[in-house]
Amino acid sequence: MAAFWCVPFLVVAEAEGTVLGGCTFKGTPSHGEVEIAYGVAKSARGRGVATAAVSQLVQLAATDRSVSRVVAEILPANLASSKVVSRVGFTEGETFVDAEGDSVVRWTLLLD
Repeated sequence: MAAFWCVPFLVVAEAEGTVLGGCTFKGTPSHGEVEIAYGVAKSARGRGVATAAVSQLVQLAATDRSVSRVVAEILPANLASSKVVSRVGFTEGETFVDAEGDSVVRWTLLLD
């Protein structure tokens, strides 16, 4: 099992060494699927940071042949996150109530 399934990654601006956000997998792959999560500091939003972080997670997921889908569950009101995953190639899916009782939209990216 790859170690990166279990650890959070910091998103850092190299020039300043400033932490801009973080991203992670929400567990190990199951049934060909792995879920991602990410967040970016308000001061770093709108600069492509989240898009770059999601893209890197997708690239890591694609290195594991057991993964055929990457998913992100996003609150319907979080339009910025919906735009991020859409830019990376995710497709909007169903809206459902998650384990925490929140209504979320399931976004999916099929890997080749």
